[in-house]
Amino acid sequence: MGTVRDFSQDKTVEHLTFEAYETMALKEMENLAKLASEKWELHKIVMVHAVGKKEIGDAVVFIGTASKHRSETFEATRFLIDELKKTVPIWKHEFYNDSSSWINATP
Repeated sequence: MGTVRDFSQDKTVEHLTFEAYETMALKEMENLAKLASEKWELHKIVMVHAVGKKEIGDAVVFIGTASKHRSETFEATRFLIDELKKTVPIWKHEFYNDSSSWINATP
């Protein structure tokens, strides 16, 4: 599970907001789950990502996997979070205590 950190870009974070192209985001998350299931023998995959305003400590992303062997779950979960950050259309906007901000505009 990933949470909102209080420090980023060498600045103190006040809060974050997340926007998503929800239809595409859900479709891409389903594609990632399918890829992970083909690569590892998984019994269950859960992926959830928040949208909207999030405060320090709030949960933002959760990825859970289940399989017979924990090594498969660790590998699959790492793959899923790394690929989610690269390919799923969710944008993060960080707001800092110095009134500046930064937008993560990838993918």
